[in-house]
Amino acid sequence: MLAFVLAACGPKPDATTEPPSPQPNAAPAAPEASAAAATSASASSTAGPAVVAGPFQAPPAIPTLERHESCLKPACTVDAALLKPTSGGPPARMWEQQIAKSSTLTVPKTKDSAVLVMVLAGAIEWGKETKDRLSPASTGFKSGTKAAAPPPPTTSTAQDFDGVVFFDGDFSFKSLEGTRVLLAVVDLPEDMRSKKPAPFDSRASSFTLRGGTNLSWADGAMGARIAVEQDPILQRTVASVTFLGIGSPKGVAEHVHENEWEMLAILSGAGTMTVGKGAEAKKVDVRPGSLVAIPKGTPHAFAPSELPVTAIQLYVPPGPEQRFRKLAEGTK
Repeated sequence: MLAFVLAACGPKPDATTEPPSPQPNAAPAAPEASAAAATSASASSTAGPAVVAGPFQAPPAIPTLERHESCLKPACTVDAALLKPTSGGPPARMWEQQIAKSSTLTVPKTKDSAVLVMVLAGAIEWGKETKDRLSPASTGFKSGTKAAAPPPPTTSTAQDFDGVVFFDGDFSFKSLEGTRVLLAVVDLPEDMRSKKPAPFDSRASSFTLRGGTNLSWADGAMGARIAVEQDPILQRTVASVTFLGIGSPKGVAEHVHENEWEMLAILSGAGTMTVGKGAEAKKVDVRPGSLVAIPKGTPHAFAPSELPVTAIQLYVPPGPEQRFRKLAEGTK
């Protein structure tokens, strides 16, 4: 189970070695399942951290995610092998892509996977063909501009997390400066793979984690901003996207998502994630830059050692994020 938890975010679930230095246009490497992951509980302070109240924000400097890749060539293409659905493994692969100034990154067209891209830092310009898929109002967006709907990212700072879900890949962008983006490849469920897009459907959906409604509970010590969730009419969303904040030393009690994988990119804070139950339970060290994936049907809990903990959270498929709304409303 521990191998799944540590490796489910990447293309090589069975890898246990530390990733090598990033190479241009290469597939993301899997991180090391270190001994620290099994002994992190002893490293936590027994006294526990003090309460931190929200609303929570991303740290000024976003940490480098433990699985990352660099594009240093004038043009790079994401390996098509990473875009294919897995068999029996995690339903999504997630990593940070670093793109040098003036370099162009292309994601090929996908058949059975959606691709989420979100700017972590820097600035990008969509390729011409990609712009044609997006509305003129969205492609003209600049950071700080007010818009009725969340726009695709053309600029972003560490806290200006704008993104797009492309339901069939097939997009490109140019880095206007040294840019870092989060890429997540999410397998489409079987009932979505054969659907033909409607004439008005660009097969792309924009979102933002920069703002939105701050949901809070536990006297403000826990919070979330949901950017992507299941559409009750279209039923097309393949994953939820949430900015999560934990400011309570109590952390998160043990719970389980019977049908959904939970994926986390940790931005700040630290602690211990307990995954599994009884003799099979594993302790996973969580720190800035960690990528964690928790299989569906697996009990898990989190005990923080440093607060606040902030993270980008995906549920695949969406659904459990609705509990945040109920908690904020004071209901179970």
